[in-house]
Amino acid sequence: MSNRFQIRTVCVTLILLLPVVSARADKEPEFTWSEVSEADWSIRDDSAYTESDAVMLFEKVTMDDRKVQDKKSYRTIYRRIRILSDAGRSWADVAAPFVALNQEIKDVRGRTLLPDGAIIPLEPDQVFEKTVVKTKGEEFKQRTFSLPSVTDDCIIEYMIKYFTPGYVPQWIIQKDIPLLKAECRWYIAEIGVHYLLSDFIDEIAANAAPNWIWLNTGTARDVTKLPTPEAATELVFETADVPAFESEPHGLPDSFLRSKLLFYYGTTTSPTSYWGERSISVARSVVRFCKKNKRLKKIVESFGDLESDEEKTRAAFEWVQDSITNVTYVDLYEYKDGKKKKKKEPKYTETIDDVIKRRYGWSRDIDYLFWSMLKEMGIEAKIAKAKARFDDLFVRQAKYWQFDRTLVAVPVGVDKYKFYAPGQPCTPIDHVPWFCEGVEVLMADADRYISVVPFSRPAQSTIKRSYTLNIAESLEMEGSVTSETTGHISRSLRITAFDEPVDEIEKLLRDELSDELCNAELDSLQFKHLEDVNQPLIMDANLQFPDLTDIGGRILLKPFDFLTCGENPFHAVERRGSLLFPFAYELEESASFTLPSGWEIEALPSDTSYTNLAGNCAVSYANVDGTLKLTCSFVLTSPFWYPDDYLYIKRLFQSRQDQANSIVVLAKK
Repeated sequence: MSNRFQIRTVCVTLILLLPVVSARADKEPEFTWSEVSEADWSIRDDSAYTESDAVMLFEKVTMDDRKVQDKKSYRTIYRRIRILSDAGRSWADVAAPFVALNQEIKDVRGRTLLPDGAIIPLEPDQVFEKTVVKTKGEEFKQRTFSLPSVTDDCIIEYMIKYFTPGYVPQWIIQKDIPLLKAECRWYIAEIGVHYLLSDFIDEIAANAAPNWIWLNTGTARDVTKLPTPEAATELVFETADVPAFESEPHGLPDSFLRSKLLFYYGTTTSPTSYWGERSISVARSVVRFCKKNKRLKKIVESFGDLESDEEKTRAAFEWVQDSITNVTYVDLYEYKDGKKKKKKEPKYTETIDDVIKRRYGWSRDIDYLFWSMLKEMGIEAKIAKAKARFDDLFVRQAKYWQFDRTLVAVPVGVDKYKFYAPGQPCTPIDHVPWFCEGVEVLMADADRYISVVPFSRPAQSTIKRSYTLNIAESLEMEGSVTSETTGHISRSLRITAFDEPVDEIEKLLRDELSDELCNAELDSLQFKHLEDVNQPLIMDANLQFPDLTDIGGRILLKPFDFLTCGENPFHAVERRGSLLFPFAYELEESASFTLPSGWEIEALPSDTSYTNLAGNCAVSYANVDGTLKLTCSFVLTSPFWYPDDYLYIKRLFQSRQDQANSIVVLAKK
């Protein structure tokens, strides 16, 4: 399945600063290049790195929060890399890493050192800026540069200095090449800051202090506190011999799996106490927001004739999605004569009555509104705060706010909940976005304040495709396909077309369908139920394929060259990490191949069926009055699998790939 369809939202956070008693006058030392040693040059001869194209000799990171009370924080990254091969020269093409969305780069320096002693500096005009991400209302730029005169036997080094309005909470230690030494110096704020979501604006920690957590490093490392442990103003973290990171297909997020160090200012209480307090704080903030609700009560009265909780829940869900514009994803405009006149800036919403009156709100506002409607109708519901799976995963022992999405939870048993996401566009009532499935969430004011969003079942995300294909006398082949999708799959397609101009939607959906089909060219597309998220999305398209070839009176037809692309990314003998697909799903395909006059089916592959714990794959062939009929099904039963289950996944996908090579022999009569 495709992993392309993702929505990212920017969570507005506040950095609440405690009063500063005095400002330290000490400054970060002026940057100078470190001395290059014989050991740096001798890495090529070290047998431990003969298979590496390059080795990072060291990375030195400096984080300076001494002016964070003025919303000024600085980070400096200094790296030295030994190039060991021609392929390793790619490390000289540098894109400045993102450390924060609102970062500014204040300084870039670099140089190349050759074995003969020559030093070639990076000139200022060799550093460029380009836009790498552009979304509605936002543009992210990145500095890039290529270090000069690079050979396959040289040393390169560069320094990048960043400015950010707030502190940066993590340092990714593990790289894609071995890292021999790593050091981070943290100049801490004199009196700590507390990193909070706006929900907790009234709660400033009285004893905020610097905290840190080593993740995926095996064991915690020693920390040097300068000038003394009792009055530390600088913390030094060191580690060494970090192996290269190796990504695996369909794994957990790389940013979660890499060795890293988390930094934050926060309470010194235990994680259990911290998250318990946050659970209560979320509940209080929701109650405050929903307290003024006269307009809401009038709306709920219109649902009075509904009998079951299920009917009431559906009515409330559909009302908030249909009636409230989601300004997290959609811009507001003033209209004149039915045409957009100018863009409007949404006003800050303080209560749910504001949301109902203005008919717009942010994703969180819509979720809170839905929650309040359920409560007003006597349905016990709770607000849950979630972390998107593709961003990172929740680190429970870290005592700082990590959640950036809201869900609504209704109990369905002891410590079990059904989750709803009305604030996420194009989401059916029985789903939450796939990237919120399987993640831990913070439950507002619950006895057990940490819960897990369950994964959806395969039958909730389905693809049914029916092909009608005709082989002409000239051996040209064309036909049509009807594709019907539900659940996460249809939501992904709807998100692609969401809030796009009408004349662009057909092209966007055609491109998405084309990516799923093998060797097909789509020359038209019609779709149904695009706006109705609770109906299957249906797409009809005409198809054209490359001509077939007559080989001595026979055609070797590979049917799966014309259906859905089915790849097998699992070739490794064993697996180190867990497997995580976007979601479980079912795929059903049927195809009818009409043969040209004078041709007949000479040989068909055998029907096959393979089943294990991971799913099943079945294919059948039939000759019906000279027409080739094919049916295929593929089911992935769960998106998450432990490494010990890898063999099930590998064999399941291999059984699907084996079918790609099946051949139907057509012969002239």
